Amino acid sequence: MANTAVAFGLRHVGYMEGFAPTYGLRHRKIALGNTNPIFHGDPVTSLNTGYIAQSVSAAAVQWAGVFSHCEYFSVSQQRKVRSNYWPGSDAQFDPDAFILDAAGALFVAASDGSTVATFAPAGAILFNAVDNNIDINIATGGSATETVDILKKWGAKRIKYVGIIAAPEGVRALSSAHPDVPIHVAALDERLNEKGYIVPGLGDAGDRQFGTG
Repeated sequence: MANTAVAFGLRHVGYMEGFAPTYGLRHRKIALGNTNPIFHGDPVTSLNTGYIAQSVSAAAVQWAGVFSHCEYFSVSQQRKVRSNYWPGSDAQFDPDAFILDAAGALFVAASDGSTVATFAPAGAILFNAVDNNIDINIATGGSATETVDILKKWGAKRIKYVGIIAAPEGVRALSSAHPDVPIHVAALDERLNEKGYIVPGLGDAGDRQFGTG
């Protein structure tokens, strides 16, 4: 896992109903010899040495929390710096890390939409998909509708959809399923074609995002 063209992997958005909110961060340590970067929003695990490290496995391991930021004395700058990611080097001593580990905390996951198809209703997000770009448009509205379904089941009370471009059919579908969710897009195009693509649209937005076209 590593941030790929997005600013976060997991973003804290609130707390589940019944859980007392806490906005504190837990102080942990990163080993000086840990050369693996840790980005803001990355889940981290506790090592048997007492340090934390970026969680890089989809296996059933317990997360220590979600990385917020770190502080360390920079060798190159000869001063203490505060950074929203651990670059994997340049510290003179073990960096101080700050993580969110509060019980009942709710997060939004930035993902490329890859899912485990056998998990109903919309599929569980694949671990390796977190930190990749989410969709930027509403075409048929199916993905946006299912995402809101899941967020509401998790207890989210205030939800807004923000995107770049949409088709009228998709906006109607999302509004019909969730009339309480405001929709903000930069452009509303004409229609969907027979393949469910936005017309005129952006071409294949997925290929444009990831350079796979």
